[in-house]
Amino acid sequence: AFFRLQRKGIPVDYWLGDFDQVPDPHRWVAAQDAPQVIPAPDQNATDFQKGVRWMADRGYSNLHIVWATGRRMDHTYDNLCSSARLARELHIQLTLFDDFTRIDTIRPGFSKWFPAGTVLSLLPVGMVKEVTTENLRYPLHQEHLSSDARLGTSNQVAADGPVRIDFSSGLLLLMEVQPET
Repeated sequence: AFFRLQRKGIPVDYWLGDFDQVPDPHRWVAAQDAPQVIPAPDQNATDFQKGVRWMADRGYSNLHIVWATGRRMDHTYDNLCSSARLARELHIQLTLFDDFTRIDTIRPGFSKWFPAGTVLSLLPVGMVKEVTTENLRYPLHQEHLSSDARLGTSNQVAADGPVRIDFSSGLLLLMEVQPET
């Protein structure tokens, strides 16, 4: 994602990771007049997890992460699961963006205004219990969602206004599919 941001002229302040795919990151960064390099060699965590923790440790509580749904499905899946877990563990809000979607970590009692017809998917990480929704075309009433059984994909906002989502336990992501242009 760093190289893609750079090509688009989007400034980057820090480049954090284990750099296992870059032979000499410090030399490359110096040559590119790029951001500060922060080595994070821990191989028991992904660069995504290390970056989120690094930001949370510095007091950031609302993170917008761009293109964490990259070209590799294993990385995408891990980043989605990690975002839900880290948001709860670190008491932060994580929002992931790519070219087609916005994915928010949500808590019980979630409410947000959407225009009618917006495509929303509820993505459980593990088991999410007693999910109840309001203002969706296919409402849920105290239903369980599970990553190994029933998901909540491709629902739609029924009418202009707030969508409410409540649940008793679990980790839940809300995916908003951007309209095609």
